[in-house]
Amino acid sequence: MTILTISTNYIGSISPQGSYDEIRFDVGCTTFNPSDLSNWTNSYKVTCTNNSTLTGLSSFASSSGLTQVDVSNSTTITYIDGSAFYNCSNLTSILLPSSLVNINAGAFNAGAFNGCQNLLNIIIPKNVIVIGDNAFNACTGLTNVVFENNSNLQTISVNAFSNCQSLLNITIPISVTTIGDNAFFQCFNLNTVTIQNANINFGNNPIFYGCRSLILINFCGRNPGSPVFPAGVQVKCNAPCFKEDTKILCLNDDNDEVYMPIQSIRPGTLIKTSNRQYIPVNMIGTFQLYNSGDNFRSKNRLYKYSKSKNSTLFEDLIITGAHEILVDELTQKQQMMLKHYYSYKNLAELNKKFGKNTKYKLMTFLDENANPYNKNGTFNIWNLALDSISEDEVYGIYTNGMLVTSCSIRDMNEHTKMKLMY
Repeated sequence: MTILTISTNYIGSISPQGSYDEIRFDVGCTTFNPSDLSNWTNSYKVTCTNNSTLTGLSSFASSSGLTQVDVSNSTTITYIDGSAFYNCSNLTSILLPSSLVNINAGAFNAGAFNGCQNLLNIIIPKNVIVIGDNAFNACTGLTNVVFENNSNLQTISVNAFSNCQSLLNITIPISVTTIGDNAFFQCFNLNTVTIQNANINFGNNPIFYGCRSLILINFCGRNPGSPVFPAGVQVKCNAPCFKEDTKILCLNDDNDEVYMPIQSIRPGTLIKTSNRQYIPVNMIGTFQLYNSGDNFRSKNRLYKYSKSKNSTLFEDLIITGAHEILVDELTQKQQMMLKHYYSYKNLAELNKKFGKNTKYKLMTFLDENANPYNKNGTFNIWNLALDSISEDEVYGIYTNGMLVTSCSIRDMNEHTKMKLMY
């Protein structure tokens, strides 16, 4: 293997007649301007050793021979210049460093990886704050975009992922506050989008224009409607959850039963269940929910069970309309509403008794004892799933004194689209 090693403040040229398998930055480089690199068609990769510093990377633009970039070992690269790897048509793999903060837009808005049509996957490091204009525009083979856990990303800029025609789905982290115009323009095969931040800024222009396969946007904020979201696309909020500061009955390290705020619970915490067992938390997650503050009853909003009207509560309980409480019996009105909602013929088919307990599950928004929460705004919402043999199993747990259901592992993984806590 022939390796070209670049040292600090390298200034020079590389002949396209040279045959290098790798360009390695071992110390650093403040100016790297090789001549005719765009005509260098020999297959090669770019690597970076620990503490290397790279700037001025736009010189790799249109290099058809570049197939791999691995700068993951650097601790000092904080940005990638706009146009850095523009039109590197055979680039298939990029490994980015944890120090990376900004993926810039270049001259004439040519993005850092614009036109890398054979790039299949990208992992965005958690410290990246901005994905610049056209950053991954026309990456037609890009199938998967993964944001690292606890992402700090704030901005997905204009046309950032436009024309990514192979992209099937994407989950936008809760940290993102702004999505630019046409960020996913003509992503023809994009099917499902999850937006975790309910208070995100969309502006007034289309984001998913030309996404002809898009059928579902998982979003629990105020629906901006067309043209921001395409007309006819279902906007859904799967929110069987508790408002932050809800208290859950747990067993602490001293084997005492205590009520803990849900946001302080983590996997492994023992939760008391209705069958008197203590089951460890398998996963716990959070997201944000927009609540209209009016009196309209719908599943995807907050409701309040008042302490003054429920003797089991030691403080008011605020939960979403999709969450199920556990009750000893169902009134005729509740049975009628449940049968209508689920289109079932009879109560036995509608709602079997819960586990070994003589309890029935009742969705909050169908319970006349739950009143729409009258505060307008965006709220942090939490839910948890307990260890179980079946991924579909739920438990009865105690929240502010009231018995309700936990979430199932399957629903936490597939439907709630939460940011999981570890």
